[in-house]
Amino acid sequence: MDNLDIDRKLAEAMGYSKFEHDVIIRNGHDHAVLMIPDGDSWRYFRPTEEIHDAWEVFIYFKLDALYRSLNIWVAMRYGNDNLPMVNAESDESAAKAISLAAMQAIERSKSDD
Repeated sequence: MDNLDIDRKLAEAMGYSKFEHDVIIRNGHDHAVLMIPDGDSWRYFRPTEEIHDAWEVFIYFKLDALYRSLNIWVAMRYGNDNLPMVNAESDESAAKAISLAAMQAIERSKSDD
């Protein structure tokens, strides 16, 4: 699953039902990005790459911890027993670790249903 797919799944889980796609140029290459409604306009939503969007995801999915251990970012959510119920790691960025932890939370909620 690429970053655009993860961004889309997170946006859907957060209640966004309308999306647009745009293309930006990064390092000389086209890069598809997701856009979500923002009032009367649209804004980029890239939680896998942008920390301000990832922080919105962190809060929405009620994650509890974000830390860096050596060169690995870790995002976690604890259960009632104070043990981790979501634990995701990324060597890319804090934003990616948060996004992966939120994806785990989505999958966990599906299995709890």
